[in-house]
Amino acid sequence: MKQYWTEEKIKSAKYDELKKRCEEAEGELAIIKGIGNKSPEMQALKKENNDLAKMIDITREEAQVIQLQAENEARKFLKRIADLEAINKSHQELNGELRKDNEQNRELLRESVKELADAKDLAKTYRKAGIL
Repeated sequence: MKQYWTEEKIKSAKYDELKKRCEEAEGELAIIKGIGNKSPEMQALKKENNDLAKMIDITREEAQVIQLQAENEARKFLKRIADLEAINKSHQELNGELRKDNEQNRELLRESVKELADAKDLAKTYRKAGIL
């Protein structure tokens, strides 16, 4: 005689199978929780995690030191640039004054040359007149 599965038997079988799988999973989970935190692998991972956290702190501190050094160097360069710009400005002012003085000296030289030429012409005139 053939045995036919009724819907109720199928549901009951599925329920029993799911219940068994759930119990197995809970058991494995309890074992993993109990052993997992104390296992050598977990201890090694915790140690590695702590080491990496320390490295992060050290790296962060080193980065802060480097950043402060870079800011200090930048301030030095900005001060040097400001000093050089001040020197450049004073040189430009001095150059302008020297150009004015040079132009005044040229004008005096022109006047002196003109006076000398006039005196030379006057001397020629006096020689021709027999005064000199």
